[in-house]
Amino acid sequence: MISTKTFLEYVVNTSQNILKSENIKQEMNSHERCEPYAIFSRLDRQDKGFLIKEDFIRFLHDNKVNIDPKRNTIDLFIEYYDKNFDEKLDFNEFLYFILNKNQNLCRSITSQRETYKISCDEYLDKNLENLIVQSLMSDFYLFEYADKKKIEIFMNLEQKEKNKYDDTKLIDLFIDIDQDKDGLISCEDLYEFTSKRKIKICNEELQNFIGLFDEDTDGFLDWNEFLFMILPSSLSFEYNLDSLKKQEEIYNQFYYQCKNCNTCCYNDINNNNNYYNNYKEYNYNYDLMKNNNNDKNFNYRENNKENQNIISNYYNNDNYTNENNNTYDNNKNSYNYNYTELHTNFDYSHH
Repeated sequence: MISTKTFLEYVVNTSQNILKSENIKQEMNSHERCEPYAIFSRLDRQDKGFLIKEDFIRFLHDNKVNIDPKRNTIDLFIEYYDKNFDEKLDFNEFLYFILNKNQNLCRSITSQRETYKISCDEYLDKNLENLIVQSLMSDFYLFEYADKKKIEIFMNLEQKEKNKYDDTKLIDLFIDIDQDKDGLISCEDLYEFTSKRKIKICNEELQNFIGLFDEDTDGFLDWNEFLFMILPSSLSFEYNLDSLKKQEEIYNQFYYQCKNCNTCCYNDINNNNNYYNNYKEYNYNYDLMKNNNNDKNFNYRENNKENQNIISNYYNNDNYTNENNNTYDNNKNSYNYNYTELHTNFDYSHH
C-alpha cells in the first residue's frame, strides 16, 4: 500500500522547498550582472558547450563549498533538468535552472541582458557567485528531499515488493486526487484532496508543486506527469515495468468508460478478473526497449516532438506560459477521450 500520509508530507514539504528555491532564484535574477550565458560560461571552464557533474563540483569548490561526489545530489539535479536524457546540461537546459519560473518580469529582464565574456580563469561578481551557490544548493536539497520522500512513500510495501514494487495503488491515488474525473490533476483537485485530510496548504504552494512536474506547462498533471511526480529517480529505484504499463492500461480504460458512460467504472474494472486475463499490450516492443536500455534518447524525440521547442519559446517569449494556459482553457471543454488517444506513451526505457 502506498502511504497517503507520507505522500501528503511530500506534497507539503516539497511545495515549501520550491517556494524557498524560487525566492533565491528571484534574488539571483535581480542581480544586475545575472546574465544566463555568462553564468553558463563561468561553470563551463573547458568550453565544452555542456555541463556535467564535475563542473558543478568545481564551481562549488571555487566558492569554498565541498560536496561529496559519491552522493547522487548533483545527479538528481542534472536528471531533472536534462530534457534530452544525455546526462549533461546544454545551455537551453541550463536556462530552466537560471530563469525564475514564477516571475515573468524578472525572467524577461534577465533574459534580455547583454551577455559578457567570461574567460576560463575569470570569476563573476562575488555576490552573484554566492547567489548562484545558494540557488544550486537549494535545488540540490529540493530534489534530494523529494526523491527520498518518494522512496519512503513506497517503503510501506511488503518486504518482497520493496525493490520491484507491484505499484497497483498508483492508479488508485491518481483517481482519488482527480476529483472531477477528467483524467487531469489540477491545483483545485489537489487542494480538495489535501483539505479533506485536514492539511493546510495554500493554492500558490500547490501551483508551484504542480509546476515542478508540469512538463507541457498547461497547469495540469496528466498520467505521464503524475508518474514523473510520484516515481523515485531511476538512479535510486528499480521499477516493475509490467506493473507500470498495467496502470496505464487501467487509466485508459477507466477514463474512456467514464466519459462514455458518465459513471465511475473503476470498481467494475478493478474487480473484473477477465480484464487482466484479456490484457493486450499496446505496441510495447520489449525487445527494442531492452536493446536500447542504455540509450536514454529511446523514443524521446518521436513521443515529444512538440516539447523540443518549449525551452527556446520559454526563453524568448515572456508570455509563453500564459499563452499556453489560454490555449489549454479554450480547448479543455472539447478534450477528446478517444480510447487510442488516451494512450499516454510513457517512455519506460528511461527507467
